[in-house]
Amino acid sequence: LATGFSRTVKVIDKNGNPVLAADGQSVETVIRDLPASERFFAGGSTTVRGFALDRLGDDSTIDQDGFPQGGNSLVIINNELRFPIWESLGAVAFLDVGNVFKTVERMTFGGLRGGAVCVTGHPSGRSGLTLDLNSTGEISVVESGRV
Repeated sequence: LATGFSRTVKVIDKNGNPVLAADGQSVETVIRDLPASERFFAGGSTTVRGFALDRLGDDSTIDQDGFPQGGNSLVIINNELRFPIWESLGAVAFLDVGNVFKTVERMTFGGLRGGAVCVTGHPSGRSGLTLDLNSTGEISVVESGRV
């Protein structure tokens, strides 16, 4: 399993004050997490559509404020179907599933989340309307410039 460069940090309490040992010295711990630039992130138009950029994950990869922390494992499955509707009007249907997991050991197919998208418009990509639906039931309608 990949780990980041070891670094020593001082332990702090919930108020941001250093925790002291019995001898009055600051308590320190070693962190080996991967740096954020080396972690996996998902969500958005290039990974799992129907989710905001980098906002796909669970409680271990997204903090209590909704800020993505990334993870050491990732599953993404993308499916796309393009078909004509009538004359020059066409549609594209997507079904994307995936998730970011803190570690490989936490990776489960039951933990995958999905997004479904339907785009209609001219096959040339001149105009379109996108309807996004993700596994949490959120729906968004976006005018897209490319189909």
